[in-house]
Amino acid sequence: MLNLTEEERITKAKIQLQKTSPFFAHLVMNMEIKESDQVPSMGVNCKGNAIYNKDWIATLDMETIKGVLCHETMHVALQHLIRLGKKQMMLWNVATDIAINWIIINEGFQLPKEGIIPDRNGWVTLETEAGDKKFRAIKDDGAGNMIEKTADELYEELLTEIPECKCGCHSGDGKDGGSKGTSGTGRCCGCQGRYGFDEHEYGDDMNNADQEATSKEWRGKLVDAAVAAKARGRLPGSVARLVDELLNPKLDWRTMLYQYITKDIPYDYSMRKPGRRSYSTGIYLPEVIKENLDIVCTVDTSGSISIEEYREFATELMSIANSFQQIKMNIIYWDTEVRGELDVSRSNKRDILDTSFLGGGGTEMSCLGRHFYKKQTPKLMVHLTDGFIERDPDLPHCKHLFVIPKHGSPDRIEQYGPVADLK
Repeated sequence: MLNLTEEERITKAKIQLQKTSPFFAHLVMNMEIKESDQVPSMGVNCKGNAIYNKDWIATLDMETIKGVLCHETMHVALQHLIRLGKKQMMLWNVATDIAINWIIINEGFQLPKEGIIPDRNGWVTLETEAGDKKFRAIKDDGAGNMIEKTADELYEELLTEIPECKCGCHSGDGKDGGSKGTSGTGRCCGCQGRYGFDEHEYGDDMNNADQEATSKEWRGKLVDAAVAAKARGRLPGSVARLVDELLNPKLDWRTMLYQYITKDIPYDYSMRKPGRRSYSTGIYLPEVIKENLDIVCTVDTSGSISIEEYREFATELMSIANSFQQIKMNIIYWDTEVRGELDVSRSNKRDILDTSFLGGGGTEMSCLGRHFYKKQTPKLMVHLTDGFIERDPDLPHCKHLFVIPKHGSPDRIEQYGPVADLK
């Protein structure tokens, strides 16, 4: 038997992933992986640069190496390191590890024994100062189906159940607690025990432009990986929900928008090329060469909107953009005031998925009326909101369509236009 170096063993693991797991392989191949003695095990930063300790890799079998590679690249692809923000660092590390490891274990990979590994029912037990705490990686979706919890959902549970460490290890602002977070760095006052096996380096030294560029790049890679895996019929079932948020909207926007504004959708015709129906009728009809949609969409980014719902909204907006050959869409992000705008055309549609969460305050839809004061009134406005508005909205005089998430309240907004839900 050949004695492979640790670098060669990692390369072999990548090759095996390409044969059996195209989704993970696509992501892993986009990671830069180098040997280093700066870490005791393995580490990754938000750009997707990974380093490993060769002595530690030497202790792992091939199946575990593949599991570790999948673990690291999922942190990057799901933007866990960029999304730390003001969260408590240790708790965010734990939350993301639970979410990722459940997926990896369910796909048949092995992980190091030091990892936060859910059991077959999705439970993990964490030793804390207040005693053992149990957390579950999955939940009931209300229809009797068990689905994976997001890292954000798990973080909120951990935040409630595990007290904040007084030593500052939970700090996530990169100032008091430092810019590096380790999911396996031993003990402290609020977190007894070793949580995880790897090290995470957060992007605190990156400016906003760099973070946006990195986020956009890896979101694109995530979508590409899903498309490649679907083409081969090997998109993991446990990953599908995460990917569906990006690829599979819940509403048929083409049908819905035609229902409300058919007469307002202009067409361009050409007589140079007869339409296909002309040949069967003997009557030469003009060929429709494009249909144009000019629409304003508003996104509620108030404090009652979760990150998961915000991503859901982004998916639906992407579906609107994909429903028409030519698109001109103005997206307005608001809470008590307009927080940002994005002008979308056919060339920059992917920017919809890469726009950071803007807002987080109260909810006052009247800011939209103020925004459009003395501006041209749109023909249709689509509002993605939970409906928990604090006052009657002063909306522009046009058609309005409201879209709400599962927990939304249609009662306050249905008088202003039809309401669709994302259940």
